[in-house]
Amino acid sequence: MDTASLDFTKLQLLTISQQRLYLAQDEKWSELQALDTTWDALLQKALKTFGNDLKPIEKQLNQDNEALISLVETSQQKLNSSHHDLAKNLSQVKQYLK
Repeated sequence: MDTASLDFTKLQLLTISQQRLYLAQDEKWSELQALDTTWDALLQKALKTFGNDLKPIEKQLNQDNEALISLVETSQQKLNSSHHDLAKNLSQVKQYLK
C-alpha cells in the first residue's frame, strides 16, 4: 500500500468533510449539493481502496456528518416555520379582502 496516497486521501476526505460543514453553516445548499457528488464518489473509492486504514479519521468524519445533519434539520425546521407563518398571513389577508 502506498502510504503517501493513503495520507493524501485522508487529507482530502477531512478537507471536503469540513467544506461540506462550512457550506451547511452558511446555508449554501446548492454548493453543498454539488460538493456532495464529489464527496460520495471520493468516499466510496477511498473505502474500497483503503478500507480499515481510514479508521483513524472515522470519528471526525462521523462528527462532521452528524453536525451537518443537525444543520440541515435546523434549516428545514426554520423553512417549515416560515412556510407556516406565510400561509397564516396569506389566510389573514384573504379574510381581510372578503
